[in-house]
Amino acid sequence: MLFPQLLPLVLATLVVAQDPVETKITFYADFDYKGMSTNYVTSNPSYRGHCENIFLYIEGPIKSAQISRGSECYMFKERRCEGEAVTIFFEDEPHILPEFWAKSVECNFPIQGVLPGM
Repeated sequence: MLFPQLLPLVLATLVVAQDPVETKITFYADFDYKGMSTNYVTSNPSYRGHCENIFLYIEGPIKSAQISRGSECYMFKERRCEGEAVTIFFEDEPHILPEFWAKSVECNFPIQGVLPGM
């Protein structure tokens, strides 16, 4: 009987399906995730690739960021994501160097909390 051998796999799959990964992207005005902060909207799939002027919310350039696995954020020195991106972040960054400080971002993130390849 194959069923007893497959039962743990089936149960693990059900647990993963019921507990989706929460995607969260947060930008901070100071180093080490301190100071004013704002979240990039990840609850609405239409916000994927949407330009957001973070400068307006944190009253300055982005100096640290927490980025969920599977997400990527293009950082722009100018508001409204004008010009070329100065850098791309794929993971948490507690100390962004001054040459990469950004005022606006454009992020892509997993839809419905499912990581790519799962």
